[in-house]
Amino acid sequence: MSFSDKILNKITGRNVETVPMTRDQFIELLKKVYISKADTDEEYNMIMKTVKGGIFKDKKMESKDGRYEIQCSTGRAVGIFNMKNHNLIWIHDREKDKYYEYCAWSFRKLKKAVRKEIAGAKAEI
Repeated sequence: MSFSDKILNKITGRNVETVPMTRDQFIELLKKVYISKADTDEEYNMIMKTVKGGIFKDKKMESKDGRYEIQCSTGRAVGIFNMKNHNLIWIHDREKDKYYEYCAWSFRKLKKAVRKEIAGAKAEI
């Protein structure tokens, strides 16, 4: 549990846990929770739109069962001491109050991998 998780838990009385993930781990979770459950082009497009993020506003999407929420923040958290977290995407497991988080300077490789996974999922339909 990170220091910020401990502070947040103390203030809110919750039991939040942040789990840092690699790009590959995050894509696997995204596949399991969102991509494998999508049925229509509209749902696939919404997943991709959320992963791309927004310049002025975070992008969010809830899973079909309501247990998970994905949120993407791009380009606003940059600073001299915060170069790695320029882009941040996380999936919140509301049941366990866990945040599965991936941070990177660029999401170019993440977006490419997600497009590939969506194309593969569409081909299976």
